[in-house]
Amino acid sequence: MSMYTFAAGIVGTIFAIWCSYQVMGRRPMVIFGTAGAVVCMFAAALGGTISPGSPEAAKNFMAWNVIYSVVYGGFAATIAWPISAEVVSSRLRVLTLSVATGIDYIFACKSCLLFLPRGKPNPNTNIPTYLWESDTKQTCKEKKREEK
Repeated sequence: MSMYTFAAGIVGTIFAIWCSYQVMGRRPMVIFGTAGAVVCMFAAALGGTISPGSPEAAKNFMAWNVIYSVVYGGFAATIAWPISAEVVSSRLRVLTLSVATGIDYIFACKSCLLFLPRGKPNPNTNIPTYLWESDTKQTCKEKKREEK
């Protein structure tokens, strides 16, 4: 799946760079990219809600994920950096973008740490639990075993 989304993102980016200079302006591209991302996420969620766990829902998610990569990655994400550089004045541009990028890196690292294993595997599946998972059921099962 990641190869499809990667290829779709590259195609969308190349198309969007051409489109931003020849056809559309920056503002319509960001609006189109964001609105398209909303439609793609809604359609993927709707397919999973209507028939959860089915092969059709998985195909639906895959299709909308690739379309999302083209629409958002190509239109809104490509324009985000040039627009953010033009928002602040020239005098404060370097300092402002440096602080914003540093904050972005801090929160990206912090969110990545949520997906590191804690090391305590689930007794039923032997898969390690992660920071975002709750181990309440695991603790209750361990207490019941100790009581017996």
